Amino acid sequence: MSPVILYVDDMDACERADHDRYGLALTADRIDYDESGNIVPIITAEEWRAFVRAWRWNDPNGTHNPNGITVGDGALMYTDTEGFRCVWSVVGMRADGQPLYRIDNYGIWYR
Repeated sequence: MSPVILYVDDMDACERADHDRYGLALTADRIDYDESGNIVPIITAEEWRAFVRAWRWNDPNGTHNPNGITVGDGALMYTDTEGFRCVWSVVGMRADGQPLYRIDNYGIWYR
């Protein structure tokens, strides 16, 4: 299965190219959908780290917090710079043994 590139906003092709160039898109192993039909990324912790680092670089005064990412007890945990905390459980494993997490309740994602 090919990775799925996701964006945090609905944007035109030029904006997408910028997001791709600067690493601001999220690369998901696959996607799921929530009860409202919104996309929910299924990703590794390393992909989440790369995404948060890229956004911190892009907006150093924003809320993205690379130091707020921890993994343990079957969960990926993230706390942004304002104290907003998310906990995502393992929902599967990659063939290489990396756990996969369902990133729900974190905004709306676009393909």
